[in-house]
Amino acid sequence: MLHCNSGVKQKTTNQFGWKDKPPEYFERDNPGEKIEAEGRFCELFVIGLHLVADNTVDQVDPKQWEFLVIPTTDLTERNKTMVLTKALTRWNRIKWGNLRSTVEAAIYSMVVQNHITNG
Repeated sequence: MLHCNSGVKQKTTNQFGWKDKPPEYFERDNPGEKIEAEGRFCELFVIGLHLVADNTVDQVDPKQWEFLVIPTTDLTERNKTMVLTKALTRWNRIKWGNLRSTVEAAIYSMVVQNHITNG
């Protein structure tokens, strides 16, 4: 998540978590489940943005948050990071009230694409 505090950005690079091997807990929690040998081990990222930097700042107010919903298929393989300014130009900012429907639409799109690709 990215927070602003008095106009100073706390974090300006998003981490997209490319890993060389699956998390150690995966086999324990998902016995027999197939998983890729390396990768991000998720289907999409939801990045929270709190960019309010004036005297109305209230991090517990969901109306002050925006989100980026980023399918991993939109990311370059093995790319581990992206500068926030680039991410803001590639994906739409989503308000809290639209986050659920946006995530559901992204999942539906991935399922349809997977069905088309894999028959």
